[in-house]
Amino acid sequence: MIDQAVFSINGNDINLSTKQRRELTGVLHKNCKIDEKIIQISNGIEIMVDSLKNSILQQNIELLKLPTLLDFNN
Repeated sequence: MIDQAVFSINGNDINLSTKQRRELTGVLHKNCKIDEKIIQISNGIEIMVDSLKNSILQQNIELLKLPTLLDFNN
């Protein structure tokens, strides 16, 4: 998710300005879509990790829930 944010902010240039670094600190508070809900990325990560655990324990890949990243520029 951080890589996607960096690419969205700065393209292929790996040198980030101070302002851009500050923007990255807020990435976890941006929104993503997971399980048909739009929530903060930090909460989406928790859902994803829980679903990964359940998917492994129940040996069912269909239980895995992955977030869809929304536009970081908003």
